[in-house]
Amino acid sequence: MDLAKISVLALALCAVSATAGIANESDTQASCLAAQSKVSAALANAQNADAARRESRLGLEACNAGFYHQGMVYYGHAMELLGVKG
Repeated sequence: MDLAKISVLALALCAVSATAGIANESDTQASCLAAQSKVSAALANAQNADAARRESRLGLEACNAGFYHQGMVYYGHAMELLGVKG
């Protein structure tokens, strides 16, 4: 990937993170931990779940950085990839 694409992607992620934090302040560290637990349980029973593992890892990184809502978005996407509802 060239530098221009990486820069645009980074800028887009920053913009999404900033608006996501403003949009939903109800997501907390506790909700991230609960979502992480659900995703981990679903991953334990999954096969060929590389994309979901990647989303889970991004969720963990976002939550650890204090971007709880963005972390929840990543965890939600991981659950969708695993076919788990709720």
